[in-house]
Amino acid sequence: MQLPITLYPSKRSTILWLLVCLLFVFAGYWLIQSGSLVGWATVILFGIGVVVFIVTLLPNSSYLRISKQGLEIRTLYKSGFINWSDVERFDAGSIGSNKMVLLSYTAEHTKYQTAKSVARFLAGTEGALPDTYGHTAEQLAEKLNFLKSQCSKK
Repeated sequence: MQLPITLYPSKRSTILWLLVCLLFVFAGYWLIQSGSLVGWATVILFGIGVVVFIVTLLPNSSYLRISKQGLEIRTLYKSGFINWSDVERFDAGSIGSNKMVLLSYTAEHTKYQTAKSVARFLAGTEGALPDTYGHTAEQLAEKLNFLKSQCSKK
């Protein structure tokens, strides 16, 4: 497999979530018209969701770039990088009802100890990818474990 590979969030899924948020914004607006304060909270909360999903649809705002060195994770135009050597393994799992790729850091990875402890307490894992990028969580975890093993040999 030729690296780097860039994977993008599913446009279909993003559009679906955008439509759900828009539906709740309209419902909130209707509640505001009937004098309910809950309507304002609904419009604000789901209005933020509308903005997030619109930005996610913009070119290069969100992706997973897999290289020989590791993973670049970009979400809403903000990037972070994880070296292969910092990851013990990738697993498919769930946080709440959301299926995602979970990651366990190596014992040698000493950055973000407090954040990793909080994440482990709240979600049962040290980290997770924000999307499955058009794959199932199982497929992506398997692909990442394979690429990690291949890139670590070199």
